[in-house]
Amino acid sequence: MNKNILAVGIILLSLTAAVSCGGKKETKKDVVEKKAESDHDSVKRMSDDSRDKDTKWLGKTYTVSVVRKADSSLKQIKLDDGTVYYDNSITLRVLRADGSEFFKQTFTKADFKNYIDGLMYERGALLGLVFTGADGNNLIFSGSVGSPDPSSDEYEPVTVKVSNFGSVTISKDNGPDANQMDMEDDENIE
Repeated sequence: MNKNILAVGIILLSLTAAVSCGGKKETKKDVVEKKAESDHDSVKRMSDDSRDKDTKWLGKTYTVSVVRKADSSLKQIKLDDGTVYYDNSITLRVLRADGSEFFKQTFTKADFKNYIDGLMYERGALLGLVFTGADGNNLIFSGSVGSPDPSSDEYEPVTVKVSNFGSVTISKDNGPDANQMDMEDDENIE
């Protein structure tokens, strides 16, 4: 009798396996097409970046912190080749020597709309904000809005100033090196 129960169990397992495997098998072509669709539909992002730098300003030491993150809540950027990127937000913090926060603001491309070309505003992302030094009552930052494609050199520079009262001034960067700005260059940092 044990042999009969074992035989019935094996038959039921075989039938279950046959029914579950009876569906359509995917061909290599189907797999390739699905992969191509998912690659095309995916949204790219620039790498997140975080930089802290200590500086002397108005006789005291401050830490300037700049954090860039891809922000899925912002409108996506579509390049001419169809590639889609998330735009970025950048949080700027200035901390006193005791760790207390003097200044904090999160910037998006919309903060720079009045200082860049309309086409760059539509097709560009907020690329970066770099601390360049202290000048009198202001901390000075160089920023840029441009193509998020790492192989592109298209961008428009802006200048951001934070005063000792915490007010922010933004202007178009028209300096002689405006088109040569290197977001990785830390040589000007005090």
